[in-house]
Amino acid sequence: MSRSSQNPPVSDYWAQSIADTGQAYSPVYIGPQDGLMQADKIDSLSGQPDGGVDFDQYAGYVTVDPKAGRALFYYFVESPQSSSTNPLVLWLNGGIL
Repeated sequence: MSRSSQNPPVSDYWAQSIADTGQAYSPVYIGPQDGLMQADKIDSLSGQPDGGVDFDQYAGYVTVDPKAGRALFYYFVESPQSSSTNPLVLWLNGGIL
């Protein structure tokens, strides 16, 4: 026998929460992007070869709710060959800043 949650789906919850405040709901947050790519670039990591690696790597936070201070940590490694046509894998770890 399976049980169903008595809680509404998260998307319905947030839509209702925003509706209760009278604000327009938008599931997308877009903030200023200037300089973020260079700021998030990693020059080297402990354990990587002394001469460096043949790919670019980045790490930082993706803001998902600036008012609540919520962000997801990301680590991105570019493919050293054919990076514009290779598949993308996105790994995000949740957390609070």
